[in-house]
Amino acid sequence: YHPEQAARIDTCVNALLKQWHTLETNVELMDVAPTNNNKRKILVKDENHIIHAPLLEDELQYARHILTKTHGEEYVTNLEQKCRNFREKEGKDGFIGYVDDDDDTFVTTDSYNVCLGATAVWIRAVDFVLERKEEEEEEES
Repeated sequence: YHPEQAARIDTCVNALLKQWHTLETNVELMDVAPTNNNKRKILVKDENHIIHAPLLEDELQYARHILTKTHGEEYVTNLEQKCRNFREKEGKDGFIGYVDDDDDTFVTTDSYNVCLGATAVWIRAVDFVLERKEEEEEEES
């Protein structure tokens, strides 16, 4: 068991940026972190060529739908409530406990939101790849 470290994200992004600049690839890096304005109409690239495109509410709702099809409504709802109730009751963020009593997978107040966001990003990535593939096939025709 090891706690998650925010520095891992920075390390990974920096390694990807180094590869991106070295290989001059057409791979696009995308930051999906929330902003003050979560309406993604225009994608903005920063100085590192990272596209800032926060997840939209409909993407998160669809991700929840997929999670409930995979894990069941009760399981997803219990995780969501466990995270939110602890935060409201204790008034702080952090470690809550474990998914199951005999499990080594720990839960924090952010676990539900992280799971939901990660699922939404995977769905977006798959959609992006499939759209690119369709575009390439149309160009070849």
